[in-house]
Formats: sequence, structure tokens, C-alpha cells
Amino acid sequence: MTAGPSDFYSSLRIRGTGVFYNKGKWSASTGHSADKAPQEIGDTIDSEFIETYSDAARAGIWALAKFVGPRHTITVSTSGINRKGVSGSMRYPTMGDANTQFAGMSMGQVNTLKAGLTMGDVTAQQFELVQADFDNQAFGNVAGARVLDDAMWHRIRTATISPSSIGYTAERDTTMGDANATYSGMTMAQVNALRSGQTLGDFNTQPLLLETA
Repeated sequence: MTAGPSDFYSSLRIRGTGVFYNKGKWSASTGHSADKAPQEIGDTIDSEFIETYSDAARAGIWALAKFVGPRHTITVSTSGINRKGVSGSMRYPTMGDANTQFAGMSMGQVNTLKAGLTMGDVTAQQFELVQADFDNQAFGNVAGARVLDDAMWHRIRTATISPSSIGYTAERDTTMGDANATYSGMTMAQVNALRSGQTLGDFNTQPLLLETA
């Protein structure tokens, strides 16, 4: 091989790095009957952090719960982008944003700071502060985003974008952190009173509902 007009080498050397591993199989009962259980492999877990049988069993249990547990999904087609039912319009800076940004400054100080700029320049500067917000980055953030629908968070798994609408399928993704944030400041007795007359199934269907019918 050559490396220039007069530099010749007798061989080509290739260097690489990687991880050696032994792929193994972990099996567990799903609890389904053989007639109902699909005859297929749910998933293959490749991780260099699984070093022992206990590690494999722990990862397998989580995967098992994912594939044999109930899955609550919603399928949505909307002209909105980020949330079911929204218009999909861009979010522009508000006076509240400006007040927060320039808190403690007088109008004279703000005018000095923006000296030489047109209103268009100022608007562009302000929009830069919010252009990375989810509302303004929807087309890049649809898959994997969390959407709130009927008092329950869902995470979008697949999305199809057309010129006129977005279609997506989302799985239930409400966490304990979401519930803690929703009922922040309330005691268990207050939450129980709020949910009086409801079953656990009702709570699972609308875990973040703050009003009863």
C-alpha cells in the first residue's frame, strides 16, 4: 500500500476494540397457558453490565414484566403536534418571560441593553430563548415524547407525520413522580377522600385525576 508519492508500506494493519462476551439464555415461566402464549422470543438483551446469573435474572424479570404485563395504549391522529387536541402553533415569548429575564432592571437599562436593535431584532433574540422548548421542537421530539391524555401520561412509541396531521401510538407512562407532583401537599387521607367511591381500577385508569365525577 502507498501513503503518498514515495511512501510504501509492506502491509495494511487494522486495529479494533471490542468486548468479549458469552451469550446465554435465561428462562422463566410467564404464567400464561401454552395455548395462549405466543411461541416467539420476546426480546434479546445485550449488555456488558450483565456479569452474573443474578444480573441476568434481574434484567429478565424486568423484560418479562414488559412483555407479559398489560399494555394500555392510545392511538391518536391530530392536526396538533405536541398534545392531543392542541393547535400546534409556535410558542412565542410572553411578557412574563420578558419580566423574568429583565427582573430588577429599569426601562432605561433595558433600552441601553437593546440600543441599536430594531423590534424585529429584539423579537428574534427573545424567540431564541424559547425555540428549544418542546412546543417549538415537536417534529424532532414526537417519538419518545410524553403526552398527557385523560389524566394519564403516555409515552409516544411510534409516530407518522404527514403534511396535514400526525398519527402516533403511545403507551401508558405515568410514574410515581407524576402522582407525587399532582398530589403535592395533600395527605393520604385527603387523597382517599378525593377518590372516595372509586375502585383501584378507576385509579389505574385516571391516576392523576383531581376531580371526581
